[in-house]
Amino acid sequence: MDKYRAIHCLLGIILIIVLEGAGVADIAITSWILVASMLINKTILTSDIKKAINVDALLTSVSALAMGLAVEKTDLGDELGTGMANAFSAMGEFGSLCGLFLATAWLGAFVGNDAAALVMLPTVLKAAGNLSKSPRLFFFVLIYGANASFIFPMGF
Repeated sequence: MDKYRAIHCLLGIILIIVLEGAGVADIAITSWILVASMLINKTILTSDIKKAINVDALLTSVSALAMGLAVEKTDLGDELGTGMANAFSAMGEFGSLCGLFLATAWLGAFVGNDAAALVMLPTVLKAAGNLSKSPRLFFFVLIYGANASFIFPMGF
């Protein structure tokens, strides 16, 4: 790649970060503008874009967003959060965190880590609220649990 195209790419990325950070423009819009300018400039080709997009992963992520929204809208997350907090309440906060970790990791073994995190998010928020704790620690457990799906045989 020639120097001009490399500079174009780098400046475009910096511009996206600055505009998003300043609250001037949305990152999605500026990213599409950069992609369009890179196509016009022939920094990238449409065939490169087609090869780079994993349709299965994209559909899984979009479906996970829909599942997470459904869990939130139907109050299933509240019910699961309350149930998990009650089930593990005898072991205190640590037991609840372990239960949420295992549930998220188990779900991630079947649907992928991004989907597991999105589906379990309402549950984690409700569990933190039921225990009158800051959700920050619960978020970390959610992230680690979603990425630990390998601990179950189905996750391989």
